[in-house]
Amino acid sequence: MKKLFTIVLCCLCAQITLLSQVIYSGRVISSEDKAPIPLANIILLAQDSSFIAGGVTDELGRYSITTEQGKGPQWIRATCIGYEDLLRSISRYPREGAEIILEVQTNQLQDVTVRAKRKAFKLKDGTFVANVAAVPSLRNSGSIDNLLNRIPFVQGSGGSFSVLGTGGEATLYLDGQRVQDASILQHLRSQDIASVEVINTPGAQYKASTNSVIKIHTIRSRI
Repeated sequence: MKKLFTIVLCCLCAQITLLSQVIYSGRVISSEDKAPIPLANIILLAQDSSFIAGGVTDELGRYSITTEQGKGPQWIRATCIGYEDLLRSISRYPREGAEIILEVQTNQLQDVTVRAKRKAFKLKDGTFVANVAAVPSLRNSGSIDNLLNRIPFVQGSGGSFSVLGTGGEATLYLDGQRVQDASILQHLRSQDIASVEVINTPGAQYKASTNSVIKIHTIRSRI
C-alpha cells in the first residue's frame, strides 16, 4: 500500500510539473526561398525586454522553448548570421507551430561564399567557434553586445552574457585572461575581434560552478 501511494504521489508531482510549464515551438525560415534556418537564436522576452528563456534552431529550423507558467513572454526576438534581426510581439504567433520568417541581408551571398572558402564556423565537442573576421555580418556588427548577440547560443548585454540552455551567467575570457571587470569589453568593437568560442560543457580545467564559457580572441592577440 505504501509503495502504491509513493507511485501515485510521483505521478501527481510529474503532472503538476508539466502543468507548470509552457512550451513555445515553431520553425524559422528564410524570406528568400522559405528554406529552414539553422543556428538562429530565439529569445523570449518580458514586457520590459528582460530575458525569460531562449533556444537555438536545429538543422530543420525548428525550436522548442520551455517557460514557467505565469512567466508569459511579451516579445520574441530572432537573430541569425546573414539575416535581419527580428523583434515582434509574441501575440503575432501561435504558441506552437509558429512560422518565423527572417529577411535576408544584402550581404548574405557574400557571407555564404566566405563560409565555404574559410570554414568560418565550427562545432565540435560542445564548443562552437565563430571566425568573426571572416564573416562580414559579424565583423560589421559594431558594439561587442551586438556582435555576441548575433553568435549562435549567446544572449545578453552590458558584459553579462549567458549560453542558451545552460542556465546562469557565462564566464568570459578575453585573449586567454578571465574577465574580472566587464566594463573593459565595452571598449571593444566587432572589427577588433578575430573569433569567439562558445563552450556549453566546460571541462575539468574550469571550476565546478562554471555553467558555460565564452572566449573572445582579438585580432591584436593573433599578431
